[in-house]
Amino acid sequence: MQKKLVAAVLGSILSHGHAGKEPDIDEMERGDFLNLMQKSTGLRGLIRERTDAHWSAPFREALVVSIQPDSYKVSEAQLQENGVPAEMVRGYDGKSPQEVDEALRLLTEYGNTASLHPTVSNWLLCMHTSPGKPPNVGAASSEFWHNLFRSSPRNVSQLLDRDQHKCVPKVIAIAAAHVRLWRDLASGALPTRKDLGASDGDPWYLVMEDDVDFCPGWRQRIMEELPLLPQDAEVVKLFFFGHWRKEDQVMLNSSNATVPAVPGPFIAAQNPLKSFDLVKAATYEILHGAIWAKWCKSLYPFCC
Repeated sequence: MQKKLVAAVLGSILSHGHAGKEPDIDEMERGDFLNLMQKSTGLRGLIRERTDAHWSAPFREALVVSIQPDSYKVSEAQLQENGVPAEMVRGYDGKSPQEVDEALRLLTEYGNTASLHPTVSNWLLCMHTSPGKPPNVGAASSEFWHNLFRSSPRNVSQLLDRDQHKCVPKVIAIAAAHVRLWRDLASGALPTRKDLGASDGDPWYLVMEDDVDFCPGWRQRIMEELPLLPQDAEVVKLFFFGHWRKEDQVMLNSSNATVPAVPGPFIAAQNPLKSFDLVKAATYEILHGAIWAKWCKSLYPFCC
């Protein structure tokens, strides 16, 4: 049986609640995608239509990646308050050379180390080694100038060779922890709790790290929106990084043929880290008076 995953990683999830004001659809280019989609009257109707007599709980279990039991306990308590059982899934410690080596072997086994996305670089990774906290601008700047006149790294080995601030091992550890979790869930090694009972059909699992911030109403919103997913969806990311396009929107069709399709709360991002689109979107925001914090939040929702 395939396991379905809802991944909430690298910071806050569901950062916006429902709103009452109906927006102009053209505002989508300037506003937050999920928030604006939630303001659609047609979408609210579909939510009511598809959630009648649906799930009593959003997930079978939350799988929390952590290397610190105390941090996990905080997340566990928050999940339990919302009726979601949880268990800790130990990650790799990026400060341990032995565990980083093990993480590298796992990533290599699954073909994740031989090449890099064109946007990946040492300075960029230093901006992303503190989920839920401001980026390490000092380390990122140092890495940028150190590698300014060098060709871009082509694989993970080159990233490690150029690493001056120990940013890369943590990224490797985080990535490998999630790959191992997915593998173990698919193989049946997870979940390990014996009190969950038999799974009903094809349940969803929440995959998260121990520093996730739960916003008010997150559980209700998930219960309303998960039923709107396409039937073939297997992995859904609740956190988005990069740039989305209007053509990436997942349209929702009503069972009533007379009701037109409306934009849903999900996107099928084809290339969210395309450099040209990122620069274009950032320039648009700046030219329209966006301050640094607003621009940063549009690109790094977890850090501002």
